[in-house]
Formats: sequence, C-alpha cells, structure tokens
Amino acid sequence: MEILNDYNCNENEGENDSFEHENLVDGNENEDAELDSINLSKLKWQEDSNILFNEIPVKFFPKINLPTNLETPMDYFNLFFDKIFLDFIVKESNRYYSQILENKQKSAYSYLDKLYFENPVDNVDIKKYIFCIIYMGVYKLPSVDEHWKTNNLIKSAIPQILSRNRFYIIGKSLHFTNNKENIGKHAFHKIENVINYLNDKFSLYYYPSSNLTIDEVIVGFKGRLGFKFYIPLKPTKWGMKIHIIADAKNGYCLRVQPDPGKTIQKPNNYTEKLVIDLSQNYHFKYHNLYIDSWYNSISLSLKMLKLNTFVTGMIKKKRKYIPETKDLELSKNDFKVFSNENIVFISYKDNKQINITSTTYNNLNSNSKLKPEAFLKYSENFRGVDLLNQNTNYYKCNIRSIKWYKTLWYHLLEISIFNSLILYNLDKNSKLTLLEFHKILLDNFIASFERKIEMNLKIGTKLIESQRIAIEKFKKHNIISKEQRKCKNCNSRPRTGCDICKINLCKECFNNYHISNNLF
Repeated sequence: MEILNDYNCNENEGENDSFEHENLVDGNENEDAELDSINLSKLKWQEDSNILFNEIPVKFFPKINLPTNLETPMDYFNLFFDKIFLDFIVKESNRYYSQILENKQKSAYSYLDKLYFENPVDNVDIKKYIFCIIYMGVYKLPSVDEHWKTNNLIKSAIPQILSRNRFYIIGKSLHFTNNKENIGKHAFHKIENVINYLNDKFSLYYYPSSNLTIDEVIVGFKGRLGFKFYIPLKPTKWGMKIHIIADAKNGYCLRVQPDPGKTIQKPNNYTEKLVIDLSQNYHFKYHNLYIDSWYNSISLSLKMLKLNTFVTGMIKKKRKYIPETKDLELSKNDFKVFSNENIVFISYKDNKQINITSTTYNNLNSNSKLKPEAFLKYSENFRGVDLLNQNTNYYKCNIRSIKWYKTLWYHLLEISIFNSLILYNLDKNSKLTLLEFHKILLDNFIASFERKIEMNLKIGTKLIESQRIAIEKFKKHNIISKEQRKCKNCNSRPRTGCDICKINLCKECFNNYHISNNLF
C-alpha cells in the first residue's frame, strides 16, 4: 500500500514493552488448516443445569501507548491525521483533479477548474477543509452554503478560514487512490489505503480491556452503489455496511472492515472468517468477544476457543449443530441449558424464545430468579459498537456527496475524533465530553492557522497584498465615514469606506468587494 511505504507502525515514540500485541493469525496457513479441520458431526449435547464453564484466566484494563509531548486535543487528533496522512491526501487529490483536467479542453474549464489550475490543493487546505467539516457538525445550519451568508443572525467562523469556492474545490478534488492503477480491483479500493492506515493507527496507541464487541454499522448513503444495504431495523436504513470491533468498556474503535455486499461471491463461512480477521490482533490473549446472531455459530465458537478467545453471543435457530429447541415448552423467565465439553447453549423465554451460546460463563446466576449469567453479561458488554455509533452521529456534518468514498471518509473522521477523546481522557485522567472536545479542537485549529499567518508575516517587514488579505480575514470589517474619494470598486466618489482595509467603498460595493477578496 502506497501510503504505508513511508510509515512504520513500530515508531520509537511511546514504546512500551507491556503493550505488545503481535498478529498471531495472519500468514499462518497451518493454523488456518487446523481451524478448518474441526469436526462438528460428532458433537453431542446433554441437558445440564449445574455445569460450570471456563472463566477468563486474566482480566485487564485499557492501556495506552502514547508519545510524551501531547498536550491539546489537537495533538491527540494528529496521532491519526498526521502529516504523512495529510500529504498522502494532498498527493492523491491533486493527481485526481489533474486527471479530470486532462480530459478537458482549457476553454471548457469551469470557474472552479480555473481557480484550481492557478492554485492546487496543499496541506493547509486539507487542514482547513477538516476544520470546516468538524465545524459544520457542531454548528449545524440548514445547508452548507448558509455558512457563507452575510446574514447578521448567522455568524459562522468558516468564512474567516476558507472561502466558499476554495471549500468546493477541495471537496471536488478529495481523493485517496490513483484511479489509473486500481482499475478492476475490489469494490473498496478507492478508500482501502485510508482504512488500512487508520486501522494500524487505532491499534498502535491503544490496547483494549478484556471484553470486546463486534457489530455492524450502516453509514448512510442513498446513491447508486453495488454494495448498498437496506436494513429496516437499523436507525440508518440505507447505506454502506461496515463491521467494527470495539472495546466494550468505552467504545474505542479498534478495527474497521467494510462489507462488499453482492459485488463478490462470499464463501459459506464468510462471517467466521470476518470475525477471525477483525479480532486477529487479540488472539491468544484470553479476550472475551461478544457478537450477535448474524456472526455467531457453533463452528465459530470452537475455532475461537482454539485461539484462546472466548465467545458469547445470540445464535439463530436455523444454525447447524445446535440442540433441538422446537419442542421446548418454556414459560416466561424459564430456560433450558444444554452443554458439551466446550460450549454451553441456553434457550431462554422472555417475551419470545431466544438462544445464546457461550464458552466463558456458567449457565446459572447465583440468584436463580434472575436471567442466566450469560444473558446478563451479554446485555452488559454487547454495547461497544453501539456506543461508538451513537457518539459518531452526534456531531456528524450534513454534507451529502454522490461519491460514496467521501461519505465513508467523513465517518472515519468522526471515529478518529471519538478515539482521540478516549485517548485524551485516559492520558489526562479527565472527563471531557465529546462536545467540549470538538469545541477545543476547533479552537486549536484556528490557533494553528493564526500562527501560520504570523510566521509568514515575520518573513519581511513590508506586507505584500496576499499577506495583508490573509491577516485581515481574522478581523471584523465595518463601514465608516471617510473623506470623499474614488470608490475602490467602481467610479463613484463616496464618503464611506472600510475601517480595516483603509479604502473608500460605496455602500453598494462594500459587501461585493470583501466577498470577492475572501474577506467575509
């Protein structure tokens, strides 16, 4: 992968011997063959109400592995969106826009094409664009264009940072791969580099607690797409499906894997391979994995047990090799327990009959009037991905794009911010809320832009026109009375002008002049 050529996950900064989690599954063909060789045809179940099962031999809490020079929320966010990542986005975005212009005659260039041709996207532009995306999520307006309106009732900070035309140029050019080199590849090749890079970063700086959750998330998208899903029971019904493994304790996202849908021919054991792949960094570490009925099967539980990873999850009635439950007559809050030497299977009647399997917990609770312990633990810990999804939707921007990979990139941006918040709170021992973190992060962005302008101004004692315009963006322009002189924008001779720009402007030209020079 091109983006990772300059990136080394084993950076010297923040090394910690206790924070080792080698990949023990990838590339081990013998181990894969051993897992596939599990014989389930001889599996026998016996009814038992007092059996006790494996308890996790070690329980551990989240660990962080961070550099020592982190102070502000911006520093933690930059762990994921660092200079290498931004430079990669700049490179691919400029390449993509150049490929667009190659197929056009220069006379057919649009207004935005001409602006881009004069000034391609750079690193600072991408940072400003990210600022705008975060700002639009926190301070929502009916439409994107409203942020550049001069209405006195709406005062957005975005026009001070980035003009509307520049914003649309960056959004149009945003790209993450070379189209000419990836023709005919799999469905997610346009954002594969971003996903792989962030997955490495997510697991580099954080090691989770004992309990992990795997679940699916729908990223809203209604455009034409070969791998678009419709799941009516989800809050977001139409969109792209991504599978996520997260820490059940706080929702920290550890790994993301998109679902290609019907664009590929999936094997029969697709869900098993998906779970094993998502949890590959945490095998042989005695983690307890909580999954729902879409992923769970008897075969998966036995395979994960060979990897010293315990599984607890709901299971469908139509799964192979489960005990026969059709003839069970259970009253409400009653249950039946079946077991073999490795798995406990519990059929429980609440409002309806539900089944759960576990390779960890004993079947009974100390208080027999309550649900079996496996159900209680499942309800307690199967929430990591839901917690992540809940928080990433609070302050998501309302930009709609016909490019699916941009929509997915916006979602990955929100996941990175939420992960940054968790790292910040663990490192600083604070209880900063997600909204407070967003606001401080925005302030850090603005401060970094102001420092950039101040550094540029120190190069020479005399301000050139572009430097003067840049510094004026952060000041408020007001119309004042002045001596009668020629208007800067037309041939009239008004007695009014701008107090910041020190020029005469008539009332009709005041707004037009400042907007055209990106001062509003």
